[in-house]
Amino acid sequence: MAVSVITFAELYAGARNKNEFNNFHKRISTINILEINSHISDIFNKLITDYSLSHSIGIPDSLIAATSIYFSTELFTFNRKHFHFIPDLILYNFK
Repeated sequence: MAVSVITFAELYAGARNKNEFNNFHKRISTINILEINSHISDIFNKLITDYSLSHSIGIPDSLIAATSIYFSTELFTFNRKHFHFIPDLILYNFK
């Protein structure tokens, strides 16, 4: 299991207090963090260009999607509506 550095930052930023922050820090320490590289930046630029106006995709979601596309990994999300329109993106199938 791995998370985009953007998801990592969003999770930290979402902590409501120091206790949540520390609990998250303990749990996330064993998960691989996928950093952004120039290839991910290129994919991100295409996603923003193609979908920012038509689907209102934001910067964080575009970076997360670009990371998943680059690493050819399924994206686990509860917000499928933010990503379902991206053809090269594989969304995790909840069964």
